[in-house]
Amino acid sequence: MVDYPVGPWARERFGERAGHVCAALVGALQQALTDAQNAHKEGKSKKLFTFGSAQATRRYECIVEALKGMDGIQTIKPKGSPHELVVLDGNLIYPFRYATDSSRPIQRARVTEKKVSGLIAELFTFYGPEPQQPSLFDPVDEFTEGDVVEGRTPVLTTLPEGTRLALLAYASDDRSGVLNAWLGEGELGHRGRVQWLQVEQLPLTAPDSRSDEGRGQGRSGPLGPVPGPRLSGPTGPGGSAAAERRFDDGAMPNVPLTARAPVERANTDQFPPQTERAPQEPNADDQDR
Repeated sequence: MVDYPVGPWARERFGERAGHVCAALVGALQQALTDAQNAHKEGKSKKLFTFGSAQATRRYECIVEALKGMDGIQTIKPKGSPHELVVLDGNLIYPFRYATDSSRPIQRARVTEKKVSGLIAELFTFYGPEPQQPSLFDPVDEFTEGDVVEGRTPVLTTLPEGTRLALLAYASDDRSGVLNAWLGEGELGHRGRVQWLQVEQLPLTAPDSRSDEGRGQGRSGPLGPVPGPRLSGPTGPGGSAAAERRFDDGAMPNVPLTARAPVERANTDQFPPQTERAPQEPNADDQDR
């Protein structure tokens, strides 16, 4: 397996197996998005309710599945939450989707676009970093009111002393799956904004994987089998989904070249040669259709 590159923060948090952990986390996100894409396809609806619900649930389950074989793993299910969270090497891993495209910078990430829940506030309060600039004048509004944490959920009190929150943020959509992924730590700011203290981008593929394998469904990509939307074909032998062909898997077409007619060559003033189409001004309305 190709060594997975990690930053100094991840290596400090997870030690010698940081590369293995980070690769497993990225693979878990990719698997969760693949499952969500397949659920959306099976639902045959243009609405993305099924996709959103599936990816929100499967990201937790896939992380548990990806890390369950590692030494020292602990899973907890906080009261009121339908999901299990993983604690590994003293890191409480909390995944969230911060964007639906790759244009939003990670510095503008929010842990939720909705009202900050009591669980999220609790995780940041007890396991997040110490506030760098505590303020008595933080605004209170409908996004934060009522989220003041007075005590820990009982299951969280069983965590080892020194457990710290590790935020796994990612951007994704229903067509391309995972667009980018980040791992780091930060404070919970106004309206759910994450005020990053340390954050490192996780590569989705290894830097030296140039072969066809790993381009979405390779057999031996840097993260093991790399899931992708092409695994949503009809069921093959053994009950597994048969991979559909990629759009770029076919043979390159032969482009026929047609010679100009003799009358055109003899009358170039009336039939000037054209090698390219004239540029067309973009129409902003086209993107709205």
